[in-house]
Amino acid sequence: MEIIFHNKVKPLLDSRLVEFVGEIGDGQKQAFFGEAMAVLFPIDWPEPFGLTLIEAMACGNPGGCLSSQILVTFALLPLAALILPFLPGTGTYRAFILALIEELDLGGRIRLVRAAYADMPRLYAEADVVIYPTIGEEPYGLVPLEAMSCDRSIVASRSGEIPETVVDGVTGFTVAPGDVSELADRVGLLLSSPEVVRRMARAGRERVMQDFDAAAYVDTLLRRFCVTGVGSLNTLKNRDFAVRAQGC
Repeated sequence: MEIIFHNKVKPLLDSRLVEFVGEIGDGQKQAFFGEAMAVLFPIDWPEPFGLTLIEAMACGNPGGCLSSQILVTFALLPLAALILPFLPGTGTYRAFILALIEELDLGGRIRLVRAAYADMPRLYAEADVVIYPTIGEEPYGLVPLEAMSCDRSIVASRSGEIPETVVDGVTGFTVAPGDVSELADRVGLLLSSPEVVRRMARAGRERVMQDFDAAAYVDTLLRRFCVTGVGSLNTLKNRDFAVRAQGC
């Protein structure tokens, strides 16, 4: 990686248009992403997960245009209130969101909260519906799974792998990416139908526990190891994993 940096990246940094900030630690990422107008992730290899994109979108960054889409959606839902996890500070994107809130006259219905990851279960519990309207090709979609695990119905974009986690009409709704009218329609339907919300929330929780629980995931993985005839797993560092795999 160091060779690639010196040979390919460093020569591109000699420009007045580029500010090189160096390595960013985990503790600095929230503020870094929150101050950015957008986050670019132009990799040229098959990305197995895409954690950088998830981190950026979790910080309310327009890499997925989440916050602005949600605001326009709530402008169409006059009786709805919104909790929006967001960063404090004076960043350009934050200024844009605050200006949009004022322009749409939403100030009385939106609560901006500074949320660490540990705060999310409490915020999920406060919500009737969780919205995740990413416009990118979501590689996995952790937020919908978190919401469903917290017994909450979800409205998310029909993007990337999200339809594999959110079953449309069963555990929540999926909508076309960028379609604010469809998003508002589905959110409005849920807010006006408490029984539907409860039914979808229960179904979502059951789906997570059945298909995405950590223990269930490991068991499925082990069964596939056994079926494919993988050789001895004695070399694995996790001895419990090795014993369970050999016992199948």
